[in-house]
Amino acid sequence: MSNLIRNIIAATLIAGASSLAASDPAPTATPATAHATTKNTAPAAKPAEPAPPKTTATVVTNEGLSDHCILSTVVTAIDGKEVSATDKTDTLEFAPGEHSISGYGGPDPTKCATFTGDKAVAITEGERIGQSTLKFTVLAGKTYYTGVDVRKADKSTWKVVVWQIKH
Repeated sequence: MSNLIRNIIAATLIAGASSLAASDPAPTATPATAHATTKNTAPAAKPAEPAPPKTTATVVTNEGLSDHCILSTVVTAIDGKEVSATDKTDTLEFAPGEHSISGYGGPDPTKCATFTGDKAVAITEGERIGQSTLKFTVLAGKTYYTGVDVRKADKSTWKVVVWQIKH
């Protein structure tokens, strides 16, 4: 390539770069760099802070295992205070410490062999299956599942229990 052609190409590139620089204050490439660089002037985003540890314990009362003869709990009192029908809930939050739940099994025990097997235990309509009070200690951040254990045919053994704890 002749020197004349090189000079024309160089002059054209310089003129184009000058007109771009005049109309656009954005950074331009120089012969020493193959690409334009920009500075990020925005402050760096802070990484998300982890959620604070949970300060309460959760107690779930409506997830029994009726096919394993653990019935869901119908709660009648919490820490000795009666619960009205309108106040009932399936998930409760407790401060860490000792608590009590009173209740009975419900609502459908028909999947349990205690009620359907060869030596099925008869229950009367309206009977509060395993009416009892569970006293237990809960820790913050854990979930406790309660139910009424009716695995044995002896009704005197039926009671509210914690059947699972999740961390």
